Amino acid sequence: MKLDLDLLEGATDLHLHAGPSVFPRLMDAVETAKAARASCMRGVVIKHHHTPTVDRGYFVHKAVPEIEVYGGVTLNYAAGGLNPFAVDSALRLGGKIVWMPSVDAQNHKTHFGELGKIRITPRLRKAQHLQRRPRHHDPRRQETKARDRPDPGHRSRSRRSRSHVPPGPERVQSLGAGGE
Repeated sequence: MKLDLDLLEGATDLHLHAGPSVFPRLMDAVETAKAARASCMRGVVIKHHHTPTVDRGYFVHKAVPEIEVYGGVTLNYAAGGLNPFAVDSALRLGGKIVWMPSVDAQNHKTHFGELGKIRITPRLRKAQHLQRRPRHHDPRRQETKARDRPDPGHRSRSRRSRSHVPPGPERVQSLGAGGE
């Protein structure tokens, strides 16, 4: 058994399911971080099928600071499915991993006979390899926006930035995420 524990020394578990969860789990996130610390592991990445785990990772790390604890987001229906806004939020909050759909994927339904309508198409598979580009402030863009604004006396409906509008079914379909 000692040899097994030696293998864990300095390791990081990149796929850790911990409670609370809709599925039974052996331990909660704090208990698993304490177990990782006792095994001299470097860290863990908490995964959940139904909720982003970035905040959970943050608070577990505060409770067990000797272990690196991270989270991410799984693109199941609970996170909005193939939702680029969920990805953006998770990454901005410090998430380390974005998991493609699991319990809501067509493959899950095929093997387990429940849920699962999100299919990963070749186009979507290619897109999952793209890196998130850093955003930079461009003063020229602000200048252009100010120049293109209507005069103050002009009344128009308030327009929300496209980056804050959730994608409709046609946008999800264009990404190659067909449902049944």
